[in-house]
Amino acid sequence: RPLLPPYPSCRLHLRSNGGNNGRVRRGHRPLHPLHTSSPQQQLQQQTQPPNSDLERRSSILSLLRSNISRLKDDSTLITALTMAPSSSSSSSSSQPSYDVTLTLSTSDKDIEASATSVLKSLQWISSISVLLSSGSSSSSPPNAPNPKGLTSVRTILAVSSCKGGVGKSTTSLNLGLSLLRSGLKVGVLDADVFGPSLPTMCSVVSNDVEFVGSQISPLTTPEGLKVMSFGYVNEGGATMRGPMVNQLLSQFVALTDWGDLDFLLVDMPPGTGDVQLTLCQMLNFGGSVVVSSPGELARVDVEKGIEMFESVGVKVLAVVENMA
Repeated sequence: RPLLPPYPSCRLHLRSNGGNNGRVRRGHRPLHPLHTSSPQQQLQQQTQPPNSDLERRSSILSLLRSNISRLKDDSTLITALTMAPSSSSSSSSSQPSYDVTLTLSTSDKDIEASATSVLKSLQWISSISVLLSSGSSSSSPPNAPNPKGLTSVRTILAVSSCKGGVGKSTTSLNLGLSLLRSGLKVGVLDADVFGPSLPTMCSVVSNDVEFVGSQISPLTTPEGLKVMSFGYVNEGGATMRGPMVNQLLSQFVALTDWGDLDFLLVDMPPGTGDVQLTLCQMLNFGGSVVVSSPGELARVDVEKGIEMFESVGVKVLAVVENMA
């Protein structure tokens, strides 16, 4: 059983395809108060590229959805967006430029023309390629196949928040137990290497991590929930740099054999850095649940997390306002 009780009151805010620009509804206050300019003003403001790759991707996706109604109503039409520094840009130019390839899951030539027109309005894009695919749209991002230990997992959900201390791990565990009590097969993966929470929050039948062949068997709680955390294999603290964390997490995810599961909940570490992007590239997330708490500081960071998921093609299914 979880050692920490669930918070007495949580508010669940589902996404809406209707008003508020398809954003998350949060009472009378919009979740994205900064996006107040018109689509035409946004295009005029994009004279220089944003600083980071994540911000550039987010900027392009936001402009496409603001100016093309079909893309705003159905975000799954955008199946891939890649960028690379342009090889044709002049070395003497102080402003970098980029080659952009956009893949749309539609055969509509009008959407292709509209997307090309929007991208041409961005002065820092030097080459544009819009590809059309007649295949049916999917809510899952076009990632590589899941690692071997996840081939029998039907749906993978990310439980995330840019802000630490909002009760994300508690929400992950309680959500897993709720799904388990509904008769589903569920697992929870604690992906926070520096601050793993599962070993503290739940008891397991056996603390011994066992190998079956070359795969790690997840531990099981008395209720039947499968769990795995770096805290079960390393009792001390983790002190390492970013590249080592990515390599360790990639091996940890690939080596765990989850078996037959209906849902695997990935308790994401806070932030929008390399670890989060690596997990989004490794796993075919069927969606994400973002956890927040009352207060302006948490809300601002949660917005960044939502933008990250949108930039990598992972749908935000709901926002949980914890400790409400």
